[in-house]
Amino acid sequence: NSPQDSLILAASAESGSGLEAARLALLAGADPNLPDEQGMTPLLHAAFKARADLVALLVDTGKADVNWDGHEHGYTALMFAALSNSEPTVLSLLRRGARAYKTNRLGRTASQMAAFVGHHRIASLIGNYFEREELEHYTRCHGLETKPKLPPHLLEDTWMLVTDVNLNPAHLCYTLESRPALLNPAVPRVLELLSESQWKRRDLNEVLSIKFFYLAVAVRHLLAEWERCRVESGKDDGQVSLDQALRRLTQPVGPARAGRGSEELIRRVLREYPYTESNLLRTMIRSLASSRLGCRPTAVSVLNGAVNGQQFFADQDACEVCDKFIGCRHCAGCRVVKYCGPRCQRLNWPVHKPECAKLRQQRLKDEANNASDAAEAATKAELAASEARSEADAALAAAKEARQRADEARALAEAAESEATSAESAAEAAEAKAERAERAAAKARSKVPSGGKGGGIKDGGGDRESAELTVEPQEQD
Repeated sequence: NSPQDSLILAASAESGSGLEAARLALLAGADPNLPDEQGMTPLLHAAFKARADLVALLVDTGKADVNWDGHEHGYTALMFAALSNSEPTVLSLLRRGARAYKTNRLGRTASQMAAFVGHHRIASLIGNYFEREELEHYTRCHGLETKPKLPPHLLEDTWMLVTDVNLNPAHLCYTLESRPALLNPAVPRVLELLSESQWKRRDLNEVLSIKFFYLAVAVRHLLAEWERCRVESGKDDGQVSLDQALRRLTQPVGPARAGRGSEELIRRVLREYPYTESNLLRTMIRSLASSRLGCRPTAVSVLNGAVNGQQFFADQDACEVCDKFIGCRHCAGCRVVKYCGPRCQRLNWPVHKPECAKLRQQRLKDEANNASDAAEAATKAELAASEARSEADAALAAAKEARQRADEARALAEAAESEATSAESAAEAAEAKAERAERAAAKARSKVPSGGKGGGIKDGGGDRESAELTVEPQEQD
């Protein structure tokens, strides 16, 4: 195969293969922007196959055009990645300059296409994406500044924070633990500036403004809570203080069993948000005004709905503690609650332990009820099928009888038609015979001598004289 064919095959390969072949094809001179006979470039193939590693290779090494839209329907690599429901591939494309606002031939963006097919997290990821260049602005000095508002070494971690779609405070706690550079006080200050810039820009973005302000308040609150837990424990152990802060955040309250700390934090954010004329803020406040702490709708669900859009039934697949979706497994006891890992399960175990057996019994009861309902529905379906079968048999019998009657009527019609044909033939024969007789009579009359001198029939005086008619015999034909 040519290097171009090898690159297409490598980009179309399943996950875990084709990376080295693609690298060799690029070194051999394959063009990553050349479409195949189907109008697909290697980058489009890689995005559709959810190959984040190949996407990075093609863009970084092969210089593939990440916004190429020469496809028959105007699809870009980001649209194919959104349809494949691959967060790593979508992030890889966005971080390499993929434009979320580009539309296909029907005027649909990648976010709209993902939402249409039910990939709501992908739609949220694309819709909440924040350009890296806008954050880089704060890593440079402007005017009389002697140092930037955001140290350059914090750029990558801060950018990862603002592009994350999981707004659960527990998940934010995990993020701070995995990226300790975010503990710098400059981070919440820059987040507040970002919130202000999103509100005051010409194309107002209320969603990102509220999201950035929430992150600023949450990061500052979690830092203070973390420090207080460390002081109360008397140990300079970040792990211990983090677990204590997480327990305070996730301590259940109300019938919805929502985390008290998380609920209070989000309600505090809504109270402190400075732009009170925001329509989105008023909508969120109206949603929470009618519910008490820990009742539905919870503050976390309202915040997620406002920032990421409504995602029906999404909470059924998320971790009970941190709302993480990827890699969640059911509790082995109840098989109802999900956790992303042992750590979240341990944190939630004091709360979940008293309810685990009840949830298991309820699940078994629900499964039994569902099985009973299914059996009842199956029985009804069988009865309906039996009735339908009986009706079908009756219809077949009626159709058979009707077919027999039709055959009999057809036979009678054919007999009548035959008789009519015979009668018509007889009539034609009689008519022909009558015509022949008539011609014979006419011929005979033509040979009878008319009255003259030689004799004839004379009437006179009441007496009738008869004359002998001599008829010559006719020649036989």
